[in-house]
Amino acid sequence: MRILLYAVAFAAIALSQTAVADADRDAGEFTVALIPDTQYYCDPNTGGTPEMYYKLTSWLKKRVRTDNIRFAIHLGDIVNNPNAHDEWIVADRAQKILHPAVPFSVLPGNHDLGSEDYYNRFFGPERFKGRPYYGGHQGTANNNNYCFFSGGKMDFMVLSLEYNPSEKTLLWAQRVLEAHPRRRIIVATHSYLALKGRKPEGERIWKNLISKNDRIFMVTSGHISGWNHQISTNDNGRPVIEILSDYQWEPDGLTHPPLGGDGWLNIMKFVPREDKIYFKSYSPYLNKWRRTELHEYTLHYEMP
Repeated sequence: MRILLYAVAFAAIALSQTAVADADRDAGEFTVALIPDTQYYCDPNTGGTPEMYYKLTSWLKKRVRTDNIRFAIHLGDIVNNPNAHDEWIVADRAQKILHPAVPFSVLPGNHDLGSEDYYNRFFGPERFKGRPYYGGHQGTANNNNYCFFSGGKMDFMVLSLEYNPSEKTLLWAQRVLEAHPRRRIIVATHSYLALKGRKPEGERIWKNLISKNDRIFMVTSGHISGWNHQISTNDNGRPVIEILSDYQWEPDGLTHPPLGGDGWLNIMKFVPREDKIYFKSYSPYLNKWRRTELHEYTLHYEMP
């Protein structure tokens, strides 16, 4: 009996310590990952290899507790040919690796929406049904959707918008923001920032949505091969971090075709006690970090 009591006591202590550790993780540093255009990883005709995609999501799953990864945002152009079923099989397998360890969002790029609508067959609302982080979608499709996550005692929403969203969609997005007044907002869309300044569709999104909403503190995008970041000021004088990351034209360092992306992803480490976000780029496929100032930098963001 005494041994049993000791065992129960030790188990209670272990549970208590786990709860304290989890509380510390909730209050402290946390990570959000960006998954740029994966289209060439899925297309067997362009030199990209599925292994790059699988290693990318496998690494995120492996690092979920070490780096306190709270969310992963796919930036669109999941596949290269929207009506190629085999490409969607690759994407489905890669993203499925994240379930249930890493909550993630998706959005369609200009390469994802075709006559077969495989995007919604593989990544429609039904795929996310029952996921506690999934908030909802516009209409009956998952082209525009929103998800939730928390970190550092803050509550966030990721609002994902399709390529070149319509005015109707931007009005829907505004209603979603107004329905969740306590959330800090990251807007993800496929095409927004260019290598210098915003693209025309980015300007329209900025004017009609981003600049009017104080709680939007970050906009992330892909589409344009390359990387860029800038800080803009919204209508109320508050800063908005804008990010472009897309490695699809990066040469594959291990094989020879000039397409693929080398499996790069972007890591955003939020450090509340410093009011800073540390940005880094890493390839699980090459097991390398990019150390240049365009790929490794720090930005200020006020956190409680």
